[in-house]
Amino acid sequence: MPGPFLNTGVFQTRITDNTSTQQEELGVLRVENGKVLRYVKAGALIPAYSACKFDTSVTTGAALTAVAQVVQTNAQDTDMFIGVAEVTMALNSFGWLTIYGPATARTTTGIVPGVALGPSSLTGVLGIRQISHFYTAGLAVQSGLSAGSAVYISVL
Repeated sequence: MPGPFLNTGVFQTRITDNTSTQQEELGVLRVENGKVLRYVKAGALIPAYSACKFDTSVTTGAALTAVAQVVQTNAQDTDMFIGVAEVTMALNSFGWLTIYGPATARTTTGIVPGVALGPSSLTGVLGIRQISHFYTAGLAVQSGLSAGSAVYISVL
């Protein structure tokens, strides 16, 4: 039975690996460096630090069973954020998403430390969430970094 299950033991891949063949159990959860990660398959090209959601076009197979194929978020009020890509993943490649804890994420402009974040209308980008929205993906920790903003993901 495919994951997700929690593992703190030995993995074949590093968090920064991006492989064209599956190396870990799809959907497996990993605890490392103060964060929780999920092993996933990319349903499209996903740039590093992009906000991701489950790929709802998957209807059969292991990627559906493990709820483990992902694409970038692209809608502010309807996308359910599940994590941030650790590295760039090509279509049909495998890698890790940070689903809880500290991460680097692509964010909209105007992000300041302490604001609530969630999917924005920009593909793969987290934006400021208003109190009226139904959930937040995390909090901004530091903005203005060259690769993105430091965030704390809180959706586990």
